[in-house]
Amino acid sequence: MRVRNLSDGGMMAEGTNIRVQRGNRLTVELRNIGEVSGSVAWVQDDRFGIAFDAEIDSQRARRPLSEPTDPALAITERSWVHRAPPPPDPEAFRKI
Repeated sequence: MRVRNLSDGGMMAEGTNIRVQRGNRLTVELRNIGEVSGSVAWVQDDRFGIAFDAEIDSQRARRPLSEPTDPALAITERSWVHRAPPPPDPEAFRKI
């Protein structure tokens, strides 16, 4: 199944191997959201609409998996990729 359109209240999906009818109950797994339940609102060819039981944050579902929800915790990959730790201070070692 491929999501073609996503809003807070529902989604349009497309799938050639999925057979649904109007009124069918479905649960879908959305990135950064988890499981969302709803019912099939319409069907046309290999596309169908799902009306969610409860609204979701569709912007959250569009975020990459690595993006934290709290901007204060955001660390991009560029901030650490190819960055090696500083070499150890030889004076800090003690001989045993």
